[in-house]
Amino acid sequence: MASFQKTYKKIYSADASGTAGIVVDNILESGTLYFVVGYNWEYDTTGNHLFFYLRNNNADFTGAGYMRQSQTIQHGQANIIFGNNNSSTNGGTLIYCGDQPEESGGFKLTIQPRGIEGYTSYYSDGIGHVNNTGYRGQKESAYIQAHERYNGFAIRTSIGSNFASGNIDIYRIETTEYNLWVV
Repeated sequence: MASFQKTYKKIYSADASGTAGIVVDNILESGTLYFVVGYNWEYDTTGNHLFFYLRNNNADFTGAGYMRQSQTIQHGQANIIFGNNNSSTNGGTLIYCGDQPEESGGFKLTIQPRGIEGYTSYYSDGIGHVNNTGYRGQKESAYIQAHERYNGFAIRTSIGSNFASGNIDIYRIETTEYNLWVV
């Protein structure tokens, strides 16, 4: 009988303050699971979405291959908003955040790059704030219909302005197997 232990090894951190986003290239390995924590995301002028893109060969994948499902709970809405977007040209929105510190947002994102072995997939949970509406919780899962080796990702502003703040920490999830039977 075996037991497993998961450890999270921090491999990268970045700050988006004063920029239009964060680009991470040549850091993801096929078949490995990654956990990304995003915090203190705030626009400099007006609120909007954070767009997510997978990257290959140092370029955003913007082809119509993203297959996304989302659920959003937003203050003031009567129901959960369900989203389904097949053949999307971006990887979705991690959160919606405003332009004031109290309207900042955060997210957690799990990515598993694949390649020849299968489609790259990811899942995110986020909470942010929509101007003049209230708080917004969002869950999104997606995969990309391509057997490419995606080794990076980008988080970009959706409106062309910059971020006042925004940070990410990337962790590689490592699993170790232990044999519990000693002979």
